[in-house]
Amino acid sequence: MQLNGKHLSIPLLILLFISVSCKKVYTPPNCDPNNKLKANFKAGYKFLNGRFAESDTVVNFSVFFEGDSTYNTYEWQIGSETYNTRNVRLVFPAPALGQKIPVRLIATRERNSCDLTDTGIDTIDKELIVLYAKELNNINDYAYDEKYLTQLPFFGKWHGYFEDTPADTFTVTINNNGKAPSGITDWFYRFRIYNLPKGCSVKQENGVANCTPIDDIIQKYYGYMLEEVSYNAFYVSGSRFLCCPRVEMFGKVDAKTNTITIECNIYSDSNNTIIKRLFVGKKTKV
Repeated sequence: MQLNGKHLSIPLLILLFISVSCKKVYTPPNCDPNNKLKANFKAGYKFLNGRFAESDTVVNFSVFFEGDSTYNTYEWQIGSETYNTRNVRLVFPAPALGQKIPVRLIATRERNSCDLTDTGIDTIDKELIVLYAKELNNINDYAYDEKYLTQLPFFGKWHGYFEDTPADTFTVTINNNGKAPSGITDWFYRFRIYNLPKGCSVKQENGVANCTPIDDIIQKYYGYMLEEVSYNAFYVSGSRFLCCPRVEMFGKVDAKTNTITIECNIYSDSNNTIIKRLFVGKKTKV
């Protein structure tokens, strides 16, 4: 074999082959070529039981921010204020109603040494809008400009099924019953969920209902009360009533698919065991 007019011996060729094939590719420490992580955070409402519903719409002035756990330091710039903890809980003042609040997170982490341009500092910007849930509190409804009041998207009729019995479909109704008639407490009247579990407000014995409320006004009481709400989610602790068992619920709406999921913990009266079921429904006008 010749290279530039010179002959190479067979032993030299073998030596060249070995030196090339055994050469190792140097990998710097903390190198993860698949690491595409950029700063991210969740903003939404954190319920008293610890559940979280992400949303860029704030409806009761309370908002919770949660930074990604992979970061070492956090700098939140929320409106004109700065915070340096991983999680931040805020209650906006009433003058914030109708405003769009800019939120920036600057977070630091270990550099990805595979990427020479990586500084280890990630930044992300989001924006929240502060509204108020219509008839969440009738006193406040009158105090706020109507254009900043919003109806919550989970109100309405949802046709679906429990995941373990998909062939057994039924319709769940979630109502905002509005202001209560005179003499009835507003809060306990207003936000209610009906027919979950299926038929719970009426117990049938030999084809005869023996748990039907006595009139339309009282009927509105006999659904479970939505005790805590965010823009797109709600919580029910579900004390038993009439023929309905105790049921704890956590419901959440996906606006993109127009679906609702409601996690149900149904308590058995006999031994207080919990049956977990998941209702999945699509919004319907019927």
